[in-house]
Amino acid sequence: MSVDNLIGIPYSRGEGPLPLDRIRDLDGEIEQANCQRTVQLWYARVHGIILPPENALSAESFDDTNAMVVRDLSQEIFPEDFVSYLSFGDLVHAERKNIPQTTTMWTFERAKNLHVAIFAGYSSDSQLTEHFPTIGNWFPPETPLFFHGTNGGSRFTPLDEFIQEYHLVQARRVPDLKEAYQTIYQS
Repeated sequence: MSVDNLIGIPYSRGEGPLPLDRIRDLDGEIEQANCQRTVQLWYARVHGIILPPENALSAESFDDTNAMVVRDLSQEIFPEDFVSYLSFGDLVHAERKNIPQTTTMWTFERAKNLHVAIFAGYSSDSQLTEHFPTIGNWFPPETPLFFHGTNGGSRFTPLDEFIQEYHLVQARRVPDLKEAYQTIYQS
């Protein structure tokens, strides 16, 4: 699968993750995607991992502590320290700063509103430049980047801009689960 046209896919809240019976549609042209489908696309085209919908959905994947890298529900970890735990391709859950919370408890309803993104690594990392050779033209060296679907389309966002809109909540190392996901895709 090609990473061509992964950047700039128009955002549409209703265009969530594809169910397994439509998972091969990730190979074709995607006309719209929300953050969850964007995550599926990244894993399919960059890592060769077919992520089932429940692993791209905010609430379902939030409660799965398998392969947890870092969790900061109280938002006490500085963003730079949070990012220091992350590796290329980690799945990140983030909470919008402009949404008022009716509770401090983490409920399924609250988790449903989480944004999902990919930690794309640093702008000069070889893993990132292998797939996006011109990324160094867009950002200064060593800029921590997130890839996500948001208003304005799918795109890379530097950490300093990302944290203006989101609180970093947790991250999972999905590529460690590659064999299980490829098995699902091949069946």
